[in-house]
Amino acid sequence: PKELTSKALRDAPPTTSRSADSPIFGVEGLVYYLAGCCTPIPGEPIIGVVTRGRGISIHRQGCNNLECVEYERLVPVRWNPGAENSGRPHTYPVDVQIEALDRVGVLKDILSRLSDQGINVRHAQVKTSIGQPALMDLGIDIRDRSQLEQVFVQIKKMSDILNIRRVGQIDE
Repeated sequence: PKELTSKALRDAPPTTSRSADSPIFGVEGLVYYLAGCCTPIPGEPIIGVVTRGRGISIHRQGCNNLECVEYERLVPVRWNPGAENSGRPHTYPVDVQIEALDRVGVLKDILSRLSDQGINVRHAQVKTSIGQPALMDLGIDIRDRSQLEQVFVQIKKMSDILNIRRVGQIDE
């Protein structure tokens, strides 16, 4: 069985939820963090896991790291849709992989589409091999599942795009 790894802890520092402004219902007054293994975003079903010493880790339901967690450590949680109205919108890191025909400017065109939608790119890496499609790994900041779906639709419309998928520990 897979265990919760330190990679799952990498992205988000622990946060203490104290009010109705919390983005997550079910962790009020508790220390919690978003698991880096599956990077949950608003609009997706989530579950909390009581950790040993770090508070509650929030995972997407179906995350592979949940397979070895005892049932007693699971905490029902859900996104708070009202939290987004409490100030500037929160964004969440999402890793995506794009497979495209390798040509000059393909990354620029993808980045332009993301920029047009107001999407910040945290990191980008491109791998190319002669005669093979280019593989682009991007880390982007997303508000919610709806925005992520819009990004996928916009990028899939491009003629040179072969595939786009979210990277995380869930079979999608």
